[in-house]
Amino acid sequence: MFLMNQKPSIDFSFCIKAGLFGIAFVAIVNCSTKIGPVGLSIKPFYTALTGIAINIILSQETERTTSFWNALKKELNDRR
Repeated sequence: MFLMNQKPSIDFSFCIKAGLFGIAFVAIVNCSTKIGPVGLSIKPFYTALTGIAINIILSQETERTTSFWNALKKELNDRR
């Protein structure tokens, strides 16, 4: 288990685990199942969750980038 505040050591074992996780993740996302006469695909659910995650990340990065540029402008103007 990895702690979020620590960086894992990048070694051969880590690369193998990451690769296998990626393959399993893609296999699960692309699978579909049938419950009685109703077919269920996981991909639309995954697409919706991914869209929400992307929007959250973009809004946070926009705030962070704006904050950085404002601090940079202030620093440059204070040096004059």
